[in-house]
Amino acid sequence: MSREERDLVRAAVRRIPPPHQELVSPLIAEPPVGYDRIGEKPGNARGSIGPLRERIVERLGRTLDGEGW
Repeated sequence: MSREERDLVRAAVRRIPPPHQELVSPLIAEPPVGYDRIGEKPGNARGSIGPLRERIVERLGRTLDGEGW
């Protein structure tokens, strides 16, 4: 992924609800933070991270598609 593409994804992440930002931001960090570490935060059950992340990624995809990316 190019720097420009990463910047677009990060900008899209800033436009989603804060709780979703908190979950997906570690996954797109350099280096990415693993599920176990994310699951340590109160309210983030490790087993729920994958399904929630999938819904968030779909939402980000729709946001980026709407911008012609």
